[in-house]
This record gives sequence, structure tokens and C-alpha cells, in this order.
Amino acid sequence: MTNIIGVLSFAVAVHCSFFDLPQPSEWLLNPGPNPTKNFTEREPIIELPGIGSSRLKYQFSKAHHSPKRSCPKKRTWARFWLTAQIIVPWELPCFVENARTHYNQTTHRFYNEKGVEVEPVDFGDLAGVENLFPPLHSFSIYEAMNKYLVKSGYTPNVDLFGAPFDFRLSIPSEMRQNGQYSTFKKLIERVHKTTGKRVHLIGHSLGGVFSHHFLSQEVTQEWKDEHIASLISLGTPFNGAPEAIASLIAPSDFGYGIDPTILYEALRGMAGLITMIPTEPAFESNTTIIKYGDLSFSSNNISKLLSLLGRTDILDARAFNLPFTTNKQHPNVTMHVLYSHRLLTPLTYALNATNPNAVPTITGVSDGDGTVPLASLLTMPTLWKTQTKTQKKLKLKPVKIYEFEGFSHSKMLVQREVWDNILSITSK
Repeated sequence: MTNIIGVLSFAVAVHCSFFDLPQPSEWLLNPGPNPTKNFTEREPIIELPGIGSSRLKYQFSKAHHSPKRSCPKKRTWARFWLTAQIIVPWELPCFVENARTHYNQTTHRFYNEKGVEVEPVDFGDLAGVENLFPPLHSFSIYEAMNKYLVKSGYTPNVDLFGAPFDFRLSIPSEMRQNGQYSTFKKLIERVHKTTGKRVHLIGHSLGGVFSHHFLSQEVTQEWKDEHIASLISLGTPFNGAPEAIASLIAPSDFGYGIDPTILYEALRGMAGLITMIPTEPAFESNTTIIKYGDLSFSSNNISKLLSLLGRTDILDARAFNLPFTTNKQHPNVTMHVLYSHRLLTPLTYALNATNPNAVPTITGVSDGDGTVPLASLLTMPTLWKTQTKTQKKLKLKPVKIYEFEGFSHSKMLVQREVWDNILSITSK
């Protein structure tokens, strides 16, 4: 059992990063400590996970015709993510075939493989963010924190909720059209109505980016004042991360016999990764993110690299979404920004100019949480915090920043110090 857990936890790690889950032994076999303080009042929480931390299900329609006879032909909903298919060599191609997405440069829409339907499991329920691999029970980064919250008095599906989403299609323009934003808004309104209290959104990694886009561009100030208590961001790459672009343009080595070139077909068009391509101001024009032969590329000329590689799909999707992904607007809700640093974090990747199937080499590092450079974690929150003090006429809501050291991108979610800070925000 330990070996299976270890293999699965490694298999979902992209560069041991965005898809990374803490080692299950850190919390799966430990019921967790009791809360430091006793609280009598609690405000509701909705949790938004990062890439790879939402449980997904899939089914096939009659339009699905896989050329691989060994691939399943399920016509009823079945587990899609997380699945053991990714570590079984003869099943990996089937998983990739069903997991990959496509992009139409005319309509600017992402879509699934023909005949494949994918949905998050139990939207609004904690099962969608906790129980990623049911055979091994509760394989998710949110499980430990939720046990701690429950011990403090929170009740699942009463004042503690999960908002899983299809991270493969999570780019703002698509989320507007495929209903992810509207479904999320309805959940917040339902929780507010049933509890009579404003809601705290906890967004980890891409979940924090998702929340910022939603609050700053999809709802009115009146709606936010009525429904939102705060946005609590955890390890959020507000300006993206270099490994997002690296994962989109070249294979990643997962080890354990997993063929990087096969799995790359499921990652190379993932909208959630396109959302997190590095942007200014965190990544300045003199900061090299990708080296390709003798050429160097920064955040402001990534488009030239994509053109050079023939990746017009990413180029178009990125350009179409730049008004969202480069949005520097304060969301104007109370913000609590929790981040960790003091870990070597990839900053520059070198592509193999002669072998497109080669895994990129990390040639430059910076301070950060091991996944997201410090500049992306902190530049925008610091700017917003300054704006609240210098632009008082705008009546911007406060931004509070909480520093931690030595906790990696996902492992900060299994730290009691982090949990206690969250409880101090959401409870009295």
C-alpha cells in the first residue's frame, strides 16, 4: 500500500509542483492536532483547489470512437482524475486520449476529445476536493486542513464547502462560456442564503487565480459587499510561473517508467497552464524564463517563442485572454495573502533545440515556494496593499499579507500554523 501511494503521489507531480500533493503519510494516517483556540462563531468557507486537486469524472457518448481497442468505452460516469491509468504503461495512452483538450482558433474555445464528457465530482461537496482516489481513501491536499476545521466546529456542507473545477479548461474566457463562473457564483449565493453570513473563499494556487479573476471581473461591487467576507489566497501565482510555460512546450519527466512524450499530449494544451504563463510586473523584461539555443525569452516576448515553436494554439489562447491574465485590478474584497518562501524555485528552463522530446533543464532558480517564484506570489498583493493606503478615494478593502518560510507550494496546506491563521480569519 505504501508503494502504491508513493507512486501515485509522484505520478501526479508536474516538476513536483502544480500537480504536487503532499506525501499522504503526513496526514492520511494522522488524525491531526486539536485547534489551538476555541471559537464560538464561524463564517462559511468555500475551498477552491489548484491544478490536479479537483476530482473529475467522465463518460463517453455514442460519438466516441477510440482507435485503441484496449481503451474502455464507458457510457456511464466513472472516475477520471485521479486514476491509476497514469502509472500503467498500457493504459496511459488511453488516459491521455481522453484527457487531452483541443483549441479552436476561430471560436477561441477549448473542447474535449470528441465524445468525451468531463465534469467535477460533487460540486459544492468536500468530496470533490478531498477524495481524489477513493481506493486509497482521501488522497488530497485539503483533507488534513478540513479535519482541523471540523474539529474547530465547522460542519461539512453546512458552513464548509468545496468548489472543484475542470482544471484542464480553466482559462477565463472559457470559464465564462462553459458555465464554471456562473456555477461558482450560484454556490456562493446559496451558501450566503442558507447561512445568512458572508463567505470566505480559500483559493490555493490556480484556485486563487480563479477567485481573483472572478471577483475582479465577473461580479459587481454591490454583489461582493453582500456576499464575500474575504479572499484567502494560498501560494497563489498572481503573475504565473515559469514551469507553466515549460510544461506546455516540452515533456516533463515523471519517472516510474511513465513516458514523458505520451503524457505530454495531455498537458500541451491545458488551459489552466496557459492561464499561468508568466506575466509582468513580477517577471520583468530582463528576466529570462526560457532559453532556446542561443535565444532567451522573457515574459514580454514569450509570443515570439511560441511562434518559433509553431504553437499557434497557445499563442492565440494567450492573446485572447491577456485582458484577464494581465489584469492588475484590486478585487476590492478584504484579502488575506498567505505565502511561503526560502526554497529554491525554478525560474529559467533551457529547451533542447535539437530534440523537441527532451525534458527541459532548469538552469536558473530564485526564491519562492519551490513552484512559484516569490515575485509572482508577492508583487501584486504588495501593490494592492499600497493602493489601499495611497488611493483612499477608491475606498479599497484592506490587504493583509502572511509570511511563512520553508513550506513548499502544496505542503503549506498541511501546516498547523497556516490552519490557525485561517481560523483566526474565519472564526471568532
